[in-house]
Amino acid sequence: MDARKVYIVLFVVHIMGHSNLAKPCSDSGCRSVKMPLVSDNLKAPLLAELDVSMINQQLKEYIDDSINVTFIDRFHDVVEEKQESLKSKVSEIYKRLASMSVWNGKLSKQFLEMSRPCEKGWIKFGIHCYYIGPDTKTWDDSVTDCQRKGSYLVKVEDASENLWLQTVMIANNIDILRIGAHDIHHEGTWRWISDNSAVGYTNWGGGQPDDAGANEDCAELWKAASYRWNDRPCSYLMRYICEK
Repeated sequence: MDARKVYIVLFVVHIMGHSNLAKPCSDSGCRSVKMPLVSDNLKAPLLAELDVSMINQQLKEYIDDSINVTFIDRFHDVVEEKQESLKSKVSEIYKRLASMSVWNGKLSKQFLEMSRPCEKGWIKFGIHCYYIGPDTKTWDDSVTDCQRKGSYLVKVEDASENLWLQTVMIANNIDILRIGAHDIHHEGTWRWISDNSAVGYTNWGGGQPDDAGANEDCAELWKAASYRWNDRPCSYLMRYICEK
């Protein structure tokens, strides 16, 4: 080998032996990793130590933080959903309590009305008082007499009231009893004189109302029709019953 070549090889080995290369980690307990870097001037290789335990700790903290943030956000969402649900339920409870309070008030009022006695000469049924006219009158005179007494010609609202009126007729031996239903203003459209409301409940006899003679505009309970309803001229004189 040329002596000049040998000299160059020895010089390179000498230079590399005294270079700035970091020694490899020989300790079995070493917890770091050597990573080759290049210096800014690109003249010499550098080795940097990367602490794996620190990265693991930072990664753990990052994951824990992410989990905590996600859990807290979800927890807040669940809490808000439950709060809204509870608000809705509480609102519904308040509405029911208010409804029960109104119902209780009405029930108490009805109880007081039922326990309150009627004036002398009046008969009690439910929460209303009734007065049977002692003599016979026309429709107009019957209406006037009831109004004078602070009442109105009876308004029959259901089957129980109608049945009670039938028993009153039987007990007082009354064959015909005028009630407050009429179709004076419009034939076939029956209304109550008390409040001009449409007649809902009815108990007409067979074939009634028939407006016989085109002049039967006032209603009555008639014994001959098994105490069912019949229409008759309003000018007809009969017993009547007031209600208040």
